[in-house]
This record gives sequence, C-alpha cells and structure tokens, in this order.
Amino acid sequence: MGIGSSWNPRHQHTNKESVVEYKVLNNGLKMPMVGLGVYNISEGETQRVVEDAISVGYRSIDTAAMYYNEKGVGDAVRACGVSREELFITTKICDSCYTNEETLRTVDHSMKRLGLEKTQKTPLKEIAKAQEFRRLYFANKKK
Repeated sequence: MGIGSSWNPRHQHTNKESVVEYKVLNNGLKMPMVGLGVYNISEGETQRVVEDAISVGYRSIDTAAMYYNEKGVGDAVRACGVSREELFITTKICDSCYTNEETLRTVDHSMKRLGLEKTQKTPLKEIAKAQEFRRLYFANKKK
C-alpha cells in the first residue's frame, strides 16, 4: 500500500470461506474460537465493521443491549452474504433484570433490535431459571 491508500479488508479475503477453529460446547453448539466484540463501536459504524469482519473470516459476533448497536449487528448479518447458520451471534442483557418478566422483555427487545430469530446464547427458559435463582440468592443473602 502506498501513501494515501486505504486498507479495505474486503479485498483481502474474497472467497467468504472461513478458516476459523471451532470448539463444541456442552450443549452441542459449535462456537468459533475467535470472534469480534462490538463494544464501543457506534451504531452508525457497526454494520460496516461487522460486515468487514465477516468478509475476512470472522464467524462469531458479540454484542449487548447496553452497547446500543444490536441493530447494526443484525443489519450486517442479513447483508453480509454468509448464511446465518455459519454465524455465531451472541448478545447480553443488563444486570438490572431481576425478574423473569424483565428478563424475557429485555431478551425480546434485543431480538427485535437484532432482527434475528435466534442467537447462540442460552434459551429463554434457561435464562428465566437463572434469573429466578439469582433473585432468590440475593433475597436470602440480605436476611
């Protein structure tokens, strides 16, 4: 690259083939060993950054409700040209969700912002169980 030229990762990896190593989790899901976290990436830049990462072989993308960029991740997943089954998308909910209802509502909001039918995090029933356990733990701890 010469002076004044810009690097474009889309020109570096054009075959959309991923050479990522995977780890099989206890629940049978295959998780890529390397992923992109989108913390501190603005909503306006997220789609481009995620599309660029996927174009160079990333298959795991991690976001969170509190990053305020889930929509950009979902837009990139739909626009990237890589099948959804090849991508491992995770999001997280806020620590302030103490009830099952708050947890499920927050997960629903995240899924709507992402515009995806699923992520690879824990199923909703398991999230609700974990939240109920957490609520009981802290309630007993205060006694």
